[in-house]
Amino acid sequence: MSNEKPEDLTIKPFQFYWKSFWQFPKMMIAMLVMEILQACMLVLMPYAVRMIVLAAESHDPATGALWNSLREPFLFLVVLSVLMMVFSRISGVILLFVAQKIRRMPRIWLFEHLLGHSMNYFSNRHSGALGAKIHDVTHGMAMATWTLLFDFIALFILFCASAVTVGLVYWPLGVIILAWGVVYAVVISSLTVPRIYWIERVSRERSQITGRIIDSVSNIFSLKAYAQSGYEQGLLENLMEDEERSVMKYGLWGEAIHWTHFMLTIILIVGSVFFAIGSFEKGHIDLPTISYLFTLVLILSGNARHLTWSLQAFMEYVGQIRDGIHTIMREHEISDTEGARPLVIEKGHIRFDHIHFGYKGQQDRPVIKGLSLDIPAGQKLGLVGTSGAGKSTLVSLLLRFYELEEGTITIDNQDIFKVRQDSLREVISVIPQDTSLFHRSLLDNIRYGCQNATKEEVIAAARKAHAHEFISTLQDGYETLVGERGLKLSGGQRQRIAIARAILKNAPILVLDEATSALDSESEMLIQESLQELMKGKTVIAIAHRLSTIAHLDRLIIMEEGRIIEDGTHQALLEKSGLYARLWTMQSGGFLGVGK
Repeated sequence: MSNEKPEDLTIKPFQFYWKSFWQFPKMMIAMLVMEILQACMLVLMPYAVRMIVLAAESHDPATGALWNSLREPFLFLVVLSVLMMVFSRISGVILLFVAQKIRRMPRIWLFEHLLGHSMNYFSNRHSGALGAKIHDVTHGMAMATWTLLFDFIALFILFCASAVTVGLVYWPLGVIILAWGVVYAVVISSLTVPRIYWIERVSRERSQITGRIIDSVSNIFSLKAYAQSGYEQGLLENLMEDEERSVMKYGLWGEAIHWTHFMLTIILIVGSVFFAIGSFEKGHIDLPTISYLFTLVLILSGNARHLTWSLQAFMEYVGQIRDGIHTIMREHEISDTEGARPLVIEKGHIRFDHIHFGYKGQQDRPVIKGLSLDIPAGQKLGLVGTSGAGKSTLVSLLLRFYELEEGTITIDNQDIFKVRQDSLREVISVIPQDTSLFHRSLLDNIRYGCQNATKEEVIAAARKAHAHEFISTLQDGYETLVGERGLKLSGGQRQRIAIARAILKNAPILVLDEATSALDSESEMLIQESLQELMKGKTVIAIAHRLSTIAHLDRLIIMEEGRIIEDGTHQALLEKSGLYARLWTMQSGGFLGVGK
């Protein structure tokens, strides 16, 4: 997001990476040691070949067969080959244990932190893109780790070991290899750093593409109903064009790195050849040493070429990690205060005291304006008002989905902003107007209100919500998968599941937000009986547009533009001839033709 700043992060990308990398220090060190040993074996193999050539060159037929002279250096070469394979497979076995674990914990940390974000955070982002970012970060973490261990560190050890072994044979050549390695690292790194910007940009644009696709699929009914397939494809193509331009610029930097690599490699090979020939002419080195040097230089140049590809992949992984961390690991807008205690419910007395609230970025247009409301324990309260009056916002504030700008909200004299959020929401059951279910079984969806409930208790709750009847007609019954967001069910069926969930939870505070709006009249009459039973002994806040469904409640509050303008019973409000009376008169069959 454009308004997000790095200083808002709870952890920096490198810190997050290091925390993940160092989960299993012993295994990581063991793999590192194996890579170091493999690099040493690889460097010593050309040296073993040099020993074989020297032995063959200095062999005197009078002393016996050639094999007698070659036996020791040949066995040395065999041992090096076997050890290299053994070290490689030990590293592979360790990798089997570490590979999944290094993905597991970062995924858990990211998901846990993601769920702690406010509703405002989720309302401004594609849910699919957030899921993709968690995958990108965990995948990038693992791949960056393997690239670091098996490519960067291995090549670094290879260069150092090569410089040392060549230096032991002829020190000027060792210095040349070491100097070339330093120059290569500095030049390639300096060309790589500018690519980070484009890598992050590509990662963001790919997330936007993923989010757009998921957004279109999630709204497939509207897309088809309004024949907007072409429009959605056009939006996607625009995003893909932006991504292609970024990938092109990212790729041009990659080409610059490859050209630089080839030039530096040519300098190493040609320079080594000229220097070796000159040294040979002066009698400083022999032919076996030249063959050893050429073999080693070819190994180094081949690994350096592989490094340029690995470096590009590594920077792409880094870009994915940085982009994901910058998106997810931000400070939570709503956090439990230090030392926050769980909410202790005794009666369920709710009090709003001079609260003031406006949505983020719209504080100049407050939704709630200095509202005060006292709801005694056990009272059944109805909220009425036209669209934008602030009814649902008031409920969201009670659930602490948003932070207040001014005022306090208390439950049994406990400030809800000073207690643990989970403990607050555990004592409130919510039946929303737009019920979105999990793509799980009906049993799991109802049990979401009380995870330790038995199947018998789930069925009993479904019966009370008049959901058992339609569930019984399904082929798989309570094990039926409901589809993404519950779209396999009708709106009324989803609402019954939400009511069953609330019945099962049986919390002391009940919030009904158009809880029966998707039901037909006959079903609503049956459900109202269950709701009446559910309301007993609870503090209830009910939002409804069909005023007939809340007229029987103890008290009705009429809201307009974030303020309470009327307060009383149904009969008292009718006698006032105010807004409530006008709305009641406007209704035909108990329906108010406005949104909330």
